[in-house]
Amino acid sequence: MANRQNKFLIKRSNVAGKIPTAGDLLLGEMALNTADVILYTSGTTADTILPIGWDRINRSGDTVEGDLIITGSTQSGTISATTISATTYYGDASNLTNVGLKTKSGIENASGFTGNPKIKAVVFTTPFSDNNYSVTITGEDNRNWTVQSKSSTGFTLNSNTNPLFTGNAFWQAIEVGESNWYL
Repeated sequence: MANRQNKFLIKRSNVAGKIPTAGDLLLGEMALNTADVILYTSGTTADTILPIGWDRINRSGDTVEGDLIITGSTQSGTISATTISATTYYGDASNLTNVGLKTKSGIENASGFTGNPKIKAVVFTTPFSDNNYSVTITGEDNRNWTVQSKSSTGFTLNSNTNPLFTGNAFWQAIEVGESNWYL
């Protein structure tokens, strides 16, 4: 048998973002965008062009089985599923809904406390939906810390003493309710 060196070439483009049009591909023909590393084919008709592989999950009705790993700092669109579970989430969870109890925390420097007794207003960057949350306070200085004027936008941290102190006060606010880790 003769030693043949056949080359199989498909249509290709090195222009980022370029997607073949219906007139570019015959039914069943493929094209590769080498800049984006996406392989395309014509769909069920010659007028339908589809990306092949993971790039297809943005289509309605597709199913992903196995691990789906999303990377990057920004995700857009909608994920609809019966159950989605996560082992790790990085960030403050402010963009997530129905995924568990929301938590806020902070450090208040002693120099920010004023008055007699020494108090400090804590204002959340993003408010809770209501004032149904609990606050835990730990201070580097021994004080009998209490919470006053609790609202959805924040609370007042009271040291219940007038003498100056030098350590930080650490607080954590957790929404009250049951954790629901399903969408």
